[in-house]
Amino acid sequence: MAKSTKRTSARLRFGANLRLLREKRGLSQEALADAAAANGQQPGMAFRERCAALARDAEARSALAVAGRDGWLYLAAELRHLGAGRFWGAEAARASRASDPDWADPLPAIADFHDQLTERGVRLLVVPVPPKAVIYPEGLPDGEGAPGGAPAGRLDADLQSFYGQLRFKGIQVLDLTPVFLKHRARPGGALYCRQDSHWSGTACALAASEIGMELFATFDGRPRQAFTGDWEQVEIAGDLWTSLDEPRPERERLRLRRVRAEWSG
Repeated sequence: MAKSTKRTSARLRFGANLRLLREKRGLSQEALADAAAANGQQPGMAFRERCAALARDAEARSALAVAGRDGWLYLAAELRHLGAGRFWGAEAARASRASDPDWADPLPAIADFHDQLTERGVRLLVVPVPPKAVIYPEGLPDGEGAPGGAPAGRLDADLQSFYGQLRFKGIQVLDLTPVFLKHRARPGGALYCRQDSHWSGTACALAASEIGMELFATFDGRPRQAFTGDWEQVEIAGDLWTSLDEPRPERERLRLRRVRAEWSG
């Protein structure tokens, strides 16, 4: 009984420390990941190792795509990125494949670009693209989880840490991953093409809505342009599908929204 009480107290103290870390702007996600790792609770560690293994196998075969379950295809380079861990600071040279070591770390480049824009009175909004495998991990080979069920927690701790570093430098970041995870099973279809590395039309509309809400105040009082949009079914030759050897599966069909400006007069 005494041992159980001690374990419970330790977990409560750890949880309280994490809450304090979350309150520290900019350092929150990085410090959270460090603390979780020290406590043996690094989120997504098995997922990261799995991505790294799949990427290594694909590279050994000179394959652009990794074939998963239920027709899902994943970009090998994206899986390598997810499997590399931290890719900035002291870890940049190890994780990057930049031809010049001085270009390996993305953080100084983004910060410098932000500072240049700020000097000119321009506001920078960074909107990272959520990795396909983070939103639909169950489609990976030997992936876990039911197709309709969201992952049990986020699998991109390193990316969250990087976004925290950007925010610490005063850079505005819109992280779409939470809303993508929430809407991953929308009736309108998946948020990613199964046979392509890019978003589906459904995700494009969702991302546009989120970005619009983020920037709404910025455009308050300025002239506005009305738009209309219609959904239509199209057949695509996805970049990952194209990279497959013959015989390939049937091409994917998905919904796209055609947007047009409304002109008066």
